[in-house]
Amino acid sequence: MTRSSAVGNRIGPFTETAIPSVEHGLETLMADLVDQVRDLPGLESLLLGGSLGRGEATVRPIGDDYELASDIEVYLVGRPASLRAAARRLERSNASSHLSVAWLHPGMLRAGRAKNLSWRSAPTIRMYEIGAASKILFGRRPSMRPIDPRRLPLAEGVRLILNRLAEATPELESGSADAGRWLDKILMACGDTLLLAQQRYRASYRERMESLRHVVEPWSMPSSWRALVTAAYERKLRAGVSSPNPIDVDRVAAATLDAASIADLDVPLEPMGTFAQRFTVAAARNAGYLRYLPPVGNGPRYEAFVLLVRGWRSGMRPTARMLAQATHGRPLSLALQAASAPLFFGIVRNDTTLVEASDRALRWAGVVADQDPSATAGTRLRRHWLVAT
Repeated sequence: MTRSSAVGNRIGPFTETAIPSVEHGLETLMADLVDQVRDLPGLESLLLGGSLGRGEATVRPIGDDYELASDIEVYLVGRPASLRAAARRLERSNASSHLSVAWLHPGMLRAGRAKNLSWRSAPTIRMYEIGAASKILFGRRPSMRPIDPRRLPLAEGVRLILNRLAEATPELESGSADAGRWLDKILMACGDTLLLAQQRYRASYRERMESLRHVVEPWSMPSSWRALVTAAYERKLRAGVSSPNPIDVDRVAAATLDAASIADLDVPLEPMGTFAQRFTVAAARNAGYLRYLPPVGNGPRYEAFVLLVRGWRSGMRPTARMLAQATHGRPLSLALQAASAPLFFGIVRNDTTLVEASDRALRWAGVVADQDPSATAGTRLRRHWLVAT
């Protein structure tokens, strides 16, 4: 596929609004990416995932025009481990495009595993959506184990909410203009979790939004939840510019996370001061919360040590406490996700006791302030997030 044929063949639409200037810019970018990877040794295909792969990416107005407001997720599919480094290089060289690049081994896709270093199949939202709604930019579509969305576990929803809370906290802390987009992502994660509980999750935002207009909630929710969540999906699809009230997001997120965590792990959100520790211990016993599973043996301990090695290779200095937690089979990924809950709610509620609870949870997991004794819980969480999740 040459640059001209990639643009001429119209890989898009990438957005539901299909604004010509945005679509053309994305077509050109996709052709550029193909040019950058086509000669990589062992590359079998280049996939476009996420909301762009589904044709549902978000745009936002800027002056008299519009710009993309979604991250761009692409996947290098091939056998050589050198593609991991190639993915990092591609991401760095296109940093201004908000590009996220990952390497996927074809054996992992065929077996339906969550990660390249996992050895057991596990139904995940990520793998379901790559199989059901990704675009091929280069090469041929890889063979993938089909995933029935009705089999996606509730654990995927709990993890998704916690991940969105962790990703939103730096935006809220800094007062970023992008905070509203992340609050919408939290609301949509809550909607997705409700659908997972009802076995009605689908890849398309549009299908999920329409389902949520009529679905009977599986547990008690705030009276305004339906309007808040569907409005977030609508803004995602139609370039809406308004932002939800953080207090409304707090109420919906707290109700959904509490009910789903109780249903799946018997771990209530309250008392929130100890939620991270209770969640980490309980979730480590449930394979649905682990991304790395060995062929046989102890999954939590395997994941914990995989993450320690990843951190060490990325320059993260493991502490004695991290090693102790790894020995007990308490992966840092779970602790970071769970510590994001009191941090998020503490920021929104202006409750310093919850922020301090998040800080204590990070110390419990072995995340220290390093050389900066003034580092906040949010700073420390962000420092480890990309390595360990």
